[in-house]
Amino acid sequence: MIKLSENNGLEEEIVRIVRIIAGALLLFIANFSLLRPASSQSIWDGVFSAEQTQRGDVLYQEHCASCHGAELVSSDPDYPNLTAPQFRWNWGKKTLAERLQRVRSSMPPNAKNSLAPQEYLDVITFILKSNGYPAGAAEIKADSGVLIKIVVDPPKQ
Repeated sequence: MIKLSENNGLEEEIVRIVRIIAGALLLFIANFSLLRPASSQSIWDGVFSAEQTQRGDVLYQEHCASCHGAELVSSDPDYPNLTAPQFRWNWGKKTLAERLQRVRSSMPPNAKNSLAPQEYLDVITFILKSNGYPAGAAEIKADSGVLIKIVVDPPKQ
């Protein structure tokens, strides 16, 4: 059996390698959000249309307001507000693709995935617009590959 203390610096080399691996792992964990695909379009560029938010408002009032409140402020502690600061905490630094997947797979609680993907995205655009994100000229489509590239940056103060 080999004794590490007798191996001409082998022990120090192993410790150095372990430190490098641990450091790399910490950097990876700390910067996980930076590993997402680079955003080619900012949420602040008006990536959805005003008409889309209007459709989203109608759908929100029909399917979401009973739990999250007509003004996106819930009176029930079991359902989060969809306005700041809870909005920033729950939605910030997530891509539109992540938000769409989360909403589709969990809302409404008693009828998950009951709307068409585009309808869910319209509701999301209404929530975004209600939190100060600007509408633009073009609609964003639920089947668009661009959803993975758009990160919901925190609302500007």
